[in-house]
Amino acid sequence: RQSLVGRLEFHLNIEFVRQVCDVEVLSVIVSPAEQRVIFWGPRWLSIYDMDLKQLASCNNPHGAEPTCCACVHVVSIIDTALLTGGADGAVNYWSIQAKQRLYKANSDSVPTRDSANSDLGADGTTMRLDHSFQGHTRPVEMVCYYHRLERNHRQRLAVSF
Repeated sequence: RQSLVGRLEFHLNIEFVRQVCDVEVLSVIVSPAEQRVIFWGPRWLSIYDMDLKQLASCNNPHGAEPTCCACVHVVSIIDTALLTGGADGAVNYWSIQAKQRLYKANSDSVPTRDSANSDLGADGTTMRLDHSFQGHTRPVEMVCYYHRLERNHRQRLAVSF
C-alpha cells in the first residue's frame, strides 16, 4: 500500500516465505546482532537462525507457567546462552551447545552448524537449564544481557524486571 511521509513515497510489500510452526505463538523476538529469531508459545520455545532454520527447541521451559520474555546471546559458533522469564516470576538461564558439522578436507563448503533437524538433540544439539532464579514476585516482563568492563575485563551480565 502506498503512503506518503513528508514528501517521500513509501511502499511496503510483505511476502509469505514459509511457515515455521503450526501451534499458538505468543511472541517473536528478532535479534539481528545475534543473528537469531526466538519464537515461543504457552508451553514451548524455539530458536532459529536468520534463514529460519531451527537451531534448538524445548517444551515447557517454565514448567506449568507460560514464558513471558526471552533473550539470546551467541557465545561462540557452538555455544549459545538463553535467558527466559516466566509468568511464575522465575528467570531461567539455558546453555545450548550445538555439534559442529565435520566436512571433508576437499569440500568447498563453509563449516556451519547442522541445523536442518527440527528435533532437539537429533543433530547433537543439547539445551540444558543451568540455573533458575526465583527472585520475582510478579511475572517477568523483560530479560536482557549487557556487558561491562571491570578491571579491564569484559563481563557479560544479565538483568530482568
